[in-house]
Amino acid sequence: MGMTPLLPPRPEASRIEVMRALWEGAGLVEVKTREITVTRTFVDFEEFWTINLGGSNLATVLKSMTAADVAQLRERLQARLPADASGHITCVG
Repeated sequence: MGMTPLLPPRPEASRIEVMRALWEGAGLVEVKTREITVTRTFVDFEEFWTINLGGSNLATVLKSMTAADVAQLRERLQARLPADASGHITCVG
């Protein structure tokens, strides 16, 4: 929709090699790293939308949008998030 999402101050800090370097730089030895996949299930799209509205980054972006643009964003997002037979939406990341 032509908008740039707000990013955390240092998004690169979440990269596994950067985290390893931080711990090793702090003097830790034998640092082991691994990716952890997280799954979150929402009762339905309404729950997903409501919870994500509370995030400061999204809230800031939405405040700068018109009501029509917010509605369009919501519709597009809902179309991209498949619900299961019960209406639940599961996000994996």
